Amino acid sequence: MLTQKLMRLWPATPPSPNDLSLNEIFNHDVYRSASPEHQAEIRRASSQFRYNDERQKLFWETYFPTQAYIESLAGCHVLDFGCFTGGRGVFWAQEFKTTKIYGCDINPVYIQAANEFAEVNGVQHDYRLIEDGMIPFPDGAFDTVVSFDVLEHVDDVKRCMKEIYRVLKPGGKAYLVFPQFYQPFESHLGFVTHMPGLQCFIPAKTLTQAFVREIDSHKEPDWYRPHTIQQWEKLPYLNGVTQRSFKKILADMHFEIEWQSRTAILTHGHSFQTLRRFVVRPLLKLMLTTRLFDEVLLDRIAVILQKHN
Repeated sequence: MLTQKLMRLWPATPPSPNDLSLNEIFNHDVYRSASPEHQAEIRRASSQFRYNDERQKLFWETYFPTQAYIESLAGCHVLDFGCFTGGRGVFWAQEFKTTKIYGCDINPVYIQAANEFAEVNGVQHDYRLIEDGMIPFPDGAFDTVVSFDVLEHVDDVKRCMKEIYRVLKPGGKAYLVFPQFYQPFESHLGFVTHMPGLQCFIPAKTLTQAFVREIDSHKEPDWYRPHTIQQWEKLPYLNGVTQRSFKKILADMHFEIEWQSRTAILTHGHSFQTLRRFVVRPLLKLMLTTRLFDEVLLDRIAVILQKHN
């Protein structure tokens, strides 16, 4: 009960089936019971939402602003690993003139939406379903692999990294961005609470149980209630990957770490700019020099990896 009380100190509004930022909308009757024509409209709207979001807040400029990323996109074969409904990949293809955009994900609906959206926009594409945890493309197929907020959700991070390595050409690069488990604003409990950092001091099992109870107290929880928690999940949807565990995985592989972000939490955003600039950022930067607080204070794991020739 104490955990639920903490959650209710900053409660969240239950999600809407019309919220196009959510992948759960495809579980709702609004989609499942719709006519084929209406389903196609929802898929297209989801893709368009991601396209517009990417245009307004470019992934590359947010996480790799000082890096020469265009050389990894223009005229290249690019894989969006965890592509969802394909909107951002279509934008990248148009904006950076990729030779072809590819993608893969675990839900057939996402792949259907991505292929439909790319087709409508006249973009050369190939989106495929992930099965048995394997990237469904041959060895050495890509110049570039991009993954955004995906690796924290997979059942086996090491296997995924091996797959990314396999499908890259020699000299190819992987641009990976995802939050470490103890990043206080990335607990993925947003369906019930905005309280940050609960996973940093509450046992995962206790937090998961409280999360499910809070969802079940809502009027219409079935479409966004988490599935049965799998053995690999530390919290619903999260595998518990940390800065430390990811570094250990990379140490066992033949990737060269070309660049890694040291950006602190609370760096991005448009609110409280003066406070961020003169107080928050300098303080966090100072604390991060010790590397003792990386798991909590770094904004994301954001790296550029190159496959050895």
